[in-house]
Amino acid sequence: MFHSSPRKTGHGGGIAVLFKSELNLTTKPVSNVTTFESVHVISRTSTLHIVVIYRPPPSTANGLTVPDFLNEFESFLTDLSVLPGKLLVLGDFNFHVDLPAKPDVSAFLQATSSASLHQHVIGPTHSHGHTLDLVFTRETESLIKKCNIYDVQMSDHFVIDVQLDIPLPQPQKILTISRNFKAINKEIFLTALCESILDFNHQGDPESGFKWYNETMQSLLDESAPPTSKERPVRRRMLWYNDDIHLARREKRRAERKWKKTKSDVDRNEFLDKQRYSSNLICRTKIAYFHSTLSSCENKDLYKTVDYLLNRKIPSLPVHDSVETCSFLGLFRLLGVPVIRTFLSAVVQEHEHGALFALLGVLDGLCSFLALPIVNGVYYSTIDVLSTAVFFFMSALLFISIIITGALQCRGFGRENRNRPLSVHADINDETGLLPPENDQ
Repeated sequence: MFHSSPRKTGHGGGIAVLFKSELNLTTKPVSNVTTFESVHVISRTSTLHIVVIYRPPPSTANGLTVPDFLNEFESFLTDLSVLPGKLLVLGDFNFHVDLPAKPDVSAFLQATSSASLHQHVIGPTHSHGHTLDLVFTRETESLIKKCNIYDVQMSDHFVIDVQLDIPLPQPQKILTISRNFKAINKEIFLTALCESILDFNHQGDPESGFKWYNETMQSLLDESAPPTSKERPVRRRMLWYNDDIHLARREKRRAERKWKKTKSDVDRNEFLDKQRYSSNLICRTKIAYFHSTLSSCENKDLYKTVDYLLNRKIPSLPVHDSVETCSFLGLFRLLGVPVIRTFLSAVVQEHEHGALFALLGVLDGLCSFLALPIVNGVYYSTIDVLSTAVFFFMSALLFISIIITGALQCRGFGRENRNRPLSVHADINDETGLLPPENDQ
């Protein structure tokens, strides 16, 4: 898409914005200013505002002055500061920002600083070694990921490459209408066409005959092969994809269609040759692209590229249902904890298991808290993230308790208690969570 704002008077000048239609941007009217030119582009959801500015250098011919520009620009920034969403202001301001001690530059930087704007371009953007082209964002926003400057020898100004930290737009869908001509019964279609020709009343007018032919063929095709519509997404091209690969794949598809039509060995061999050439070209192009990317990128991008090549995916948190998790924890509290207590009571002496059952009491309290959503039904959102972690934590502690108990049982608790019989208590004090005292035999 292309949006422009031509200069109203004189020759030259004007601003143009070129962007992909997938971004779904529209222009917004700007306030009436006379000291600079601007184009305001906004997204459909009003989450991103892009303002492109060009300030002509003051001269006696145009009658522009720096104080007039600063007055209008400060008022312009005040209007932009109340806009919702993220803000990006960029353009050619014709200020030597690399010389902040100059009065005009200092006043300009003071105006942008008062509007809480941060400037991202560092380095010369003009062939004379000055920084004229600037990029501003709000100080509280992390909108820009990278800002690079390239001298491509196309103009006296350099190219500024800015990477924005915004979500990629959803791929657009193309509506295609097709007919299944292979499903047409030739005999029925020919019979219907002959009947239509017999009913045609020719009046000697070529225009009427041409209209009759189009309408008749349209109706016959609608009956024999009705049109079907289908939406397909527009696939984004990979960064390594180029025109040579596109041409090679097109030649391969052409050879494949010819071979499927003729079924000859010659056409099959030609198709296989085109297929091998296309595959080798893609392989060589990908190797050259990633070799260039890995040799010039930073450490963070290097690891991302390596993960992409190795098909490594970023681990994410497990997906679970909060209601199901709460129900499982409640069932664990009702069935699991009493069973473990009963088991421990059979193998642990009365005066030795106090710490272990105190730990079980804490776990019982955690289970009871996590089982509250089952009864009240209002705490699903509060434990949605922690429930899984707490459950595994409790399970680990219970497992450790069982291991310690088994070790104590194997080693014994002292010579004086070796011959002491063990008793199993299934009835546990509900208030203390401990076993009832035993009577010595």
